[in-house]
Amino acid sequence: MRATLLVALALGLLVLGVSAFYPSINRVHVVGASHYSEAEVLRLAGVHVGDPLLRVSTRTLKGLTDDPWILGARVFRRFPGTLYIEVEERSAALRKGATSYALDGTVLPNAARRETRAVTLRGWGPDRSLEALEILQLVAPYEPQMLSYAPSGFTVSFSGSSLFTPDVTLLKAHWSAFVAQRADSVAVYPWGVSVQ
Repeated sequence: MRATLLVALALGLLVLGVSAFYPSINRVHVVGASHYSEAEVLRLAGVHVGDPLLRVSTRTLKGLTDDPWILGARVFRRFPGTLYIEVEERSAALRKGATSYALDGTVLPNAARRETRAVTLRGWGPDRSLEALEILQLVAPYEPQMLSYAPSGFTVSFSGSSLFTPDVTLLKAHWSAFVAQRADSVAVYPWGVSVQ
């Protein structure tokens, strides 16, 4: 029994030792990247041709997944030496001045250098950018063009219509009225909805 255990342990160590060197990566394919080039993804991931194939995993891609533009990454191996890195990137959904935000609230650096379809946010008074992101998450399927805020509330401009709401809570409470009347200009108030 003890001899069998020692043999199994020795074989396990041998396999572990060999996997540190063989098989090695001879090709890498990056899938799903649009903000970053393949070379930039590999640099962020710390992956190089010649690295041990079995040592690369989703956990070892921390440098890549820590980047604010990267929402997630997965690794697929194809033996004997091909590595696939599948990347899911965030996109700029809202832009306020020089700052761009993803829909989940992550600030995206250097978004101005890339072409984006972010909704413009303008406003005055206390900063309400995070609440604006919540509103944008709700109205995104209706293709908003601009979102503005003031202390009195938010105005969302669509093609041919608009929406006013004092805050996201009231919009959620009266959501069905907005959806039913969204071809018109809708104003949400604590006591109900006004359609013009």
